[in-house]
Amino acid sequence: MKNYYKKSIAIIAGLRCTAYSISQDFSEGVLVLNEGLFGSETASVSEFDETGTLQNDIFRTQNGGIDLGNTAQGMGFSDDFAYIVLNGTAAVKVIDRVSFELVATITDQMVNPLNIAVFNGKVYVTHWGDGAVADDDYVA
Repeated sequence: MKNYYKKSIAIIAGLRCTAYSISQDFSEGVLVLNEGLFGSETASVSEFDETGTLQNDIFRTQNGGIDLGNTAQGMGFSDDFAYIVLNGTAAVKVIDRVSFELVATITDQMVNPLNIAVFNGKVYVTHWGDGAVADDDYVA
């Protein structure tokens, strides 16, 4: 009987932790984009919630331990989504604004992406292109 009790407690605790991470809401806090080290998958996002509590690495927490990417440069918001520009990964991660779960990764037309702007429901990303070529910069 004692063995069943311990197993039941472990299962209930596991379910509570899972339910807690699924029900997180990051729409009211202040988000902090952490660039990380160039050449490594150490970019992250932290959140100060409305009570002032800091939670680090919310992308990894909400996405089963997946790394955000290499060298986060900027973050923008449009409707229900957050967009994070990753220079070293040459990608933009599209993330659900409330749950911070990954929706998509955009890699098409990405050459050294740097900054992001949102205007009239469209997301624009500046690109440095090849650092050795002065006239190949563009906006996608």
